[in-house]
Amino acid sequence: MFPVKNACKSKKSVKFKKQLHFLCRCILCIVSRLIKIYGEYIYEQAAERSQNSCFVYERGDSVFCEKEDGKEKQSSFLTLFMKVDRHFMTKCFGQMQELGIYPGQIPVLGLVAKKDGLSQRELVKILNIKPPTVNVSVQRLEKAGFLYKKPDEKDQRVTRIYLTEKGKETKAKALERIHKNEAVMLEGFSEAEQCLLRRFLEQILANIEKIQPEEFTGKTPMEEITEKEEQKRD
Repeated sequence: MFPVKNACKSKKSVKFKKQLHFLCRCILCIVSRLIKIYGEYIYEQAAERSQNSCFVYERGDSVFCEKEDGKEKQSSFLTLFMKVDRHFMTKCFGQMQELGIYPGQIPVLGLVAKKDGLSQRELVKILNIKPPTVNVSVQRLEKAGFLYKKPDEKDQRVTRIYLTEKGKETKAKALERIHKNEAVMLEGFSEAEQCLLRRFLEQILANIEKIQPEEFTGKTPMEEITEKEEQKRD
């Protein structure tokens, strides 16, 4: 009697496991199908919005293409990142110049606006640029009325840098323009697409951290910009 009962229970257990396995496979198939449908939907929406532009999604290393004489010319991710950065920053730099701020001065002004009362040595350390470059930018901003210097209360040998009222007003105007520019830049993207874009860019930044650079001994972009500004004014 007992062997028969155990055999029945064993058969039921095997049957249940098979049914459970089949059910799990069905669920996985449904989820995979839904993901595929959503991916195709995103693709169709992106392709529809960019029929007359250079956006063409493909599988493989290249994701975007540029159409020239009816032919598709592939662009690398690096080229696209550089184009976006250069084009967006050129627009922003032009707007900052309207406010009386030049490209080489933006990092210094931005840091002081974020943390009032920094010393020049602290600015050099945070920006990782040479002291003369910071000194030139601080002098220009002070002369323009955006910054003022004040000796440290505890150590008179240290000079602290602060925003003037004009500097605070200009900071507010600059931030307003930057927020508007960002909104324009992301026009046509849904909230879900913006979330995905942010996620992708954060992952790219994390991946870039893995790249081991050679020791850099040249000039930083900010130093080059400041030098060019000095040459123009001379």
